[in-house]
Amino acid sequence: MRQRPITLPMLILVLGGCSTWNPVAPSPREYIESARPSWVRVYYAEGQGQILKHPWVRGDSILEQGSLCTNGKCVARNASAPLEGITRLDARRTSVPRTTLFVSGLSFGALVFAFVVSGGLDFSLGG
Repeated sequence: MRQRPITLPMLILVLGGCSTWNPVAPSPREYIESARPSWVRVYYAEGQGQILKHPWVRGDSILEQGSLCTNGKCVARNASAPLEGITRLDARRTSVPRTTLFVSGLSFGALVFAFVVSGGLDFSLGG
């Protein structure tokens, strides 16, 4: 049976959706330097926030260097957030309960599909 090449990328994208934003306990500086997260969400006293990809700390700021792509065109994007004034820092983490529920549901759905396609149970009395 030939697998479609889109299956793996779609599964990765869907499983990426099984993540949640969780507040981190240590200071933003300590967390970023020790955990090296892929994504962080920074909040300020004014209620404003921003998401930084692959952040690092330099001096008194959290920095990000990446690219922002829109309609197939990418431009360099440099963002920074001052450490002073951060009221909360969230990190994106995989949610084990969501992932477990998703994989279980997907497996159950595949079994039901296979059962239906195979014709179900045969209750005929030999003959």
